[in-house]
Amino acid sequence: MSTSLTDPNLGKTLDGRYRLDHLLALGGMSRIYRAMDKRLHRAVVVKVLNDNYASEHTVRERFESEAVIAANITHPNVVSIRDHNVSDNLVYLVMEYVRGRNLEQVIQERGRFTPRQALSVLEQICHGLSAAHSEGIIHRDMKPANVLLSDIGEVKVTDFGLARAASAHTQSATLVATLSHVSPELVSGSPADSRSDIYALGITIYQMLTGQAPYTESNAAALMKHHLDSSMPMPSDLVPGLAQDLDELVRWCTEKDPEKRPQDASLLLEEIIQIRSTLTDGQLDLGAEQLGGIEDLTPQTSTHMPTTLQQRLDAMQREREDERERLWLKRNSDQAETEYEVEDGELDPDQTTVIAAADATEVLDLRDAQATLAQPRATDVVSDSEINATTVYSRGSELEKAEEPEADQSSELSVRGQKRAQKQAAKKWRKEAQVPTHRLSKPRTGSQKFVITLMWIIIIALVTGAGWFFGRGPGTII
Repeated sequence: MSTSLTDPNLGKTLDGRYRLDHLLALGGMSRIYRAMDKRLHRAVVVKVLNDNYASEHTVRERFESEAVIAANITHPNVVSIRDHNVSDNLVYLVMEYVRGRNLEQVIQERGRFTPRQALSVLEQICHGLSAAHSEGIIHRDMKPANVLLSDIGEVKVTDFGLARAASAHTQSATLVATLSHVSPELVSGSPADSRSDIYALGITIYQMLTGQAPYTESNAAALMKHHLDSSMPMPSDLVPGLAQDLDELVRWCTEKDPEKRPQDASLLLEEIIQIRSTLTDGQLDLGAEQLGGIEDLTPQTSTHMPTTLQQRLDAMQREREDERERLWLKRNSDQAETEYEVEDGELDPDQTTVIAAADATEVLDLRDAQATLAQPRATDVVSDSEINATTVYSRGSELEKAEEPEADQSSELSVRGQKRAQKQAAKKWRKEAQVPTHRLSKPRTGSQKFVITLMWIIIIALVTGAGWFFGRGPGTII
């Protein structure tokens, strides 16, 4: 994933949600971006179908099928699908963002792995791939570039872009695969199944153990002939001292006849666990002095993406502040009334404040608001978090102008003094707003109060007399 890749779509936001920040890779049919989900504020990967393919109905259907297939694989060792969109002019897939490197990059950077390192990575790959195989789904493009090693030690299989339900056994006159890892049955035009993934995985094992591919020709015809006819070279030919079990593992996975291979990833996983338990520490750690241990496979990323929750919240706040500044500059430049939600903070008293339309408010000028501070209406309700200084409005009518100070006094007030006066006025308004402006019922007169008091005296006397009569008086005799 070259950092030098550039793209005209960088900076664009898809459907108002996914901002494309960095081009990760170019594919034959699509482009892969690291993006920011602005709604949930988390990093994601967005795979955008190229325009010339997005206009084709059959290709769009295939792309949508990819999203449905991959979204049904739920496993820690499989990159999860978050969202997808298929419209007339925009087709994209949103996936989990894994911070780290792909296996191909790691092999190129460090060379071969120790047997312990290779078996550890291979075990996690088989866990993810067996989850797909158990659902009747094949990957069809297994290769190191589609295996991700995260910076927290996780291994995830990604890009089920060529996946098909194994039961369908769809045949095609066109071979769509990576020729360095394509199985013999796909080369010959036969249908692919889970054993095709095993063949590609066998070549990946060879690469991890030796640091290079078994067939290095760049000619497509030569590569296809190797997969059909050539015997698979053994890793120990390049790395003397490798255990024979590892050679046998590579040979078993890359048999030309699919019937002789492991039938799915779960069976291969059992064999890997068995091999690791039988090899000695010396065999497992061959070359560990130079290649290190399992922990040394964790890639060190240089990304500046926010990682912790607090960092993401801080980044979100910075984006909000940048957006507010951009809106202020735009409004000042074109003198337009740009509507945006007012947030806490000091405002220029000469500016017009706009409260969010969702709150059914209207535009008001801060200088005209003071006239209505002492006359709040029942409908003039704005929460403290949405008002700044003296932001008050009266819906359906114009604000009455406040009495302006003497000209000579106004000229002497500084901007800071004006702000201080506005804050004091707002504080005074909040206190006065607690006093009701009218009563729901008329106050009682003096005569009404006297009658009510007299009635309470009579009622108390009757209750007391009745209590004595029936409790201790003649009423107790039956």
